[in-house]
Amino acid sequence: ASVLSNSNVPCLTRSLYIANIDFSKINTHDLCKLASSYGHIESLKINSKKKCAFLNFITSKSALKMMTYNVYNQFIIKDKIITLAWAKSSSLSNELSHAIHKEAASRSLYIEHVPDDLNISLLLTAFNGHGNHHHHSLGQLQQQPNYHDLVESAVHLKKKNVAFINMISITAAIQAKEKYNHMKINGHQLKISFAKKH
Repeated sequence: ASVLSNSNVPCLTRSLYIANIDFSKINTHDLCKLASSYGHIESLKINSKKKCAFLNFITSKSALKMMTYNVYNQFIIKDKIITLAWAKSSSLSNELSHAIHKEAASRSLYIEHVPDDLNISLLLTAFNGHGNHHHHSLGQLQQQPNYHDLVESAVHLKKKNVAFINMISITAAIQAKEKYNHMKINGHQLKISFAKKH
């Protein structure tokens, strides 16, 4: 994606450029929480070195809604002002569009049969693409770093043996679901489905 001047805005762009992000205080969850109030997010691509991000909504209507608000208001996250601009976007692939509209694919995953004594960071490490779906236990992942590049946020409800994981993109959620659905952890077989869109 690339940034566009306000005088050269394509009428159907669904992408926004977010600048002036202080990543020492602001994380992907903060950005997704803000943007999701304007529509369903397809992906968020972070560039921490340049203190910016490219936000892709599913529809251009959501991007327009967020930019319209920004015309007369400032977006402030944790006392930090962030700035928005239009960005170029490509259309959703046929495969991704089918998954969204026919299979209710979203960035959010609902995971059942999660052991209550599981260290959730091990599951996040796997969902970030650093695990092996052939593991019958996540014990081997304990020696790996705790990555959070693909996971936006996670909640583990131990008493109900379930977890909700929000990925950074719908594509990442689809891949995690395909790779880890029915994976066994400490004798428990995970069941993964798409949760409500965010």
